[in-house]
Amino acid sequence: YLLSLVGLERVDWLTNPSIALFSVMFVTLWQGLGYYMILYLAGLQTIAPELEEAARLDGANAWQVLTRVTIPLLRPTVALCTIISCISALKVFGEIFIMTPDGGPEYSTLTMVYYIYTRAFEDFDMGYSAAVALVLAGVVAVISYINVRYFREGGLSSYY
Repeated sequence: YLLSLVGLERVDWLTNPSIALFSVMFVTLWQGLGYYMILYLAGLQTIAPELEEAARLDGANAWQVLTRVTIPLLRPTVALCTIISCISALKVFGEIFIMTPDGGPEYSTLTMVYYIYTRAFEDFDMGYSAAVALVLAGVVAVISYINVRYFREGGLSSYY
């Protein structure tokens, strides 16, 4: 409706197979944006102001301070947000269940979690859905292991 007010054509956000997934992704991104902004704010607040001041005293301009001091010191926060968002992306269910039931048009929004749900509670194939759930749990466990190992064994500890 709002697009027609400005003279644009109607867009089938959730019924067009080529854009339905992007519509769900946008809602999911919007839902988690505040959480990740809080994490980035916390990461920015951990950077000592003396480091930026020292860079400015050494003759660095604002761009150099950003690219040579601030962004490298935000590396642990970026890594944490990346890992958390990867795990969160693997568990998307509610948005798809509400916005595009049955996996969307031509199954364009079907995720592993929604697939497990449909096999278990619509097809009543509990054994198969349990096996797929174990595969998903294994993927999440591998990502979590990488997260723990990367943070513990010096991948990011040199920045603290």
